Amino acid sequence: MLRRPLTVHPLQTESVTYLSQRAESLAALFYLLTLFCFIRGVETHGIKTFWAGASILSCFVGMGCKETMVTAPVLVFLYDRTFVAGGFRKAWTARRTFYLGLSATWTGLAYLLATMGATRGGSAGFSHGVEWWPYVCSQCEAVVHYLRLGLWPSPLVFDYGQGLTASLRAIWPQALGLAALLGGTVYSLCLL
Repeated sequence: MLRRPLTVHPLQTESVTYLSQRAESLAALFYLLTLFCFIRGVETHGIKTFWAGASILSCFVGMGCKETMVTAPVLVFLYDRTFVAGGFRKAWTARRTFYLGLSATWTGLAYLLATMGATRGGSAGFSHGVEWWPYVCSQCEAVVHYLRLGLWPSPLVFDYGQGLTASLRAIWPQALGLAALLGGTVYSLCLL
C-alpha cells in the first residue's frame, strides 16, 4: 500500500526527464533486479539456480550501465548476512559459487573502464578541477535535501545550479544528521 504513492512521487520523474540520469535509472533497475532475484532464489524451494543466474546476469548488465553497480555484489552479500544467513561465514559457505559468479561481474566493469581509457574520466570524477572536499560537502547538502524532498516534495526545481559548498561550517547540521544515520545503521548491524 505504501509503495503506490511512491511510484507517482514527483521525484520519480527526474530520472526520466533529465537525460543524463537515464543511465542512472537503468543501473538502479538492474541493481534492484540483482537483489530481487537473489531474494527470490533464497525463498524459492525449486529452481534456485534460475534465480541465481538471473541475479548474476542482472548484475553483469547493470555493470555496463553505470559504475555505481560496483557495490551491488557487496550489497547482496550484506543482505544475505543480515537477513538470510545470519553471519558472513554462513553466507559465504552456503552460497560460495553464487558469490564467485556475482563478483565475476566486476571483470566486465573493469574491461569497460580499461577500454574506454581517458574518455570515461572526462564525464565524472575530480579531473574537472573539483576538489574532493567541496564535493563531499556538497553531497552532504544534496543527500539531506533529497531525503527531505522524499518526505515533502516542495519546492521542486529542475536545475539546482552548480554551486559547491566548500566549508563544513556551512553544512554541519546536514553532516551531523548523515553521520547519525550512518552510526545508527552500523549500530543496528552490530546488534544482529
